[in-house]
Amino acid sequence: MADNEDAALKEMKQYKKIGSVGVLITLTTGIWLMVALWGYKSWIMMSIISILLLIITEVLFSRKAISFKTDKFRSMSYQVSSIRLRIAIGMGIVALMVFKTSDLLSSIFIVIIFLIAGVLWVVPLLRRSAFA
Repeated sequence: MADNEDAALKEMKQYKKIGSVGVLITLTTGIWLMVALWGYKSWIMMSIISILLLIITEVLFSRKAISFKTDKFRSMSYQVSSIRLRIAIGMGIVALMVFKTSDLLSSIFIVIIFLIAGVLWVVPLLRRSAFA
């Protein structure tokens, strides 16, 4: 059982490295396209802020997972929670791209809705790991 957990943690580290490069490329090209071609659009700005939220989420949850090195169940639950929250934020980015809201308030509202959905998806897992 411990070998499977170690293998899963190593695999997640590899995917994180690849994912981090992808996020940085997306962020850079998004900023460049906004500056060079489209100009300021509220939905693009909120998408870029959401990508920054993805980075912040990864950093915070990774640090928390590392602090539980000896407790692999808690470490894994923080990593899975990070993935869940980032999926919700990513869905919010897709929603921004689909609806292309013209005003800033609507864009903020979309991001907050998906952020709350992500938190609601993460809380039960974190509670379960806290009492394990």
